[in-house]
Amino acid sequence: MPRIGQDAAATIGARIRGLRTERLRVTQTDLESMSGIEVAVIRKLEAGKAMPSLGMIVRLAFALGVDPGELVKGLRPEDLPAPGIQGPPGLAVARHRRIGA
Repeated sequence: MPRIGQDAAATIGARIRGLRTERLRVTQTDLESMSGIEVAVIRKLEAGKAMPSLGMIVRLAFALGVDPGELVKGLRPEDLPAPGIQGPPGLAVARHRRIGA
């Protein structure tokens, strides 16, 4: 079963990769220069292994020549990881139970 947010990360990553390769026809290194985001991070984003922050979305969209909304278009709240929670799903619930117990 995919982790919460994994599909959203993959969607955003595919959009970044598509805009970079099909529209601009630039390398990841070129995008690093254009956006200020390290190529190692760009690789993770394009592979869907990392969820970009709002700042990254804005910087990447500007570099790619699109509105930031194009990178997140169609995503729903349930597609995203819970706000402020990192780690596997259920971990936040376990933390909450311990704190609230």
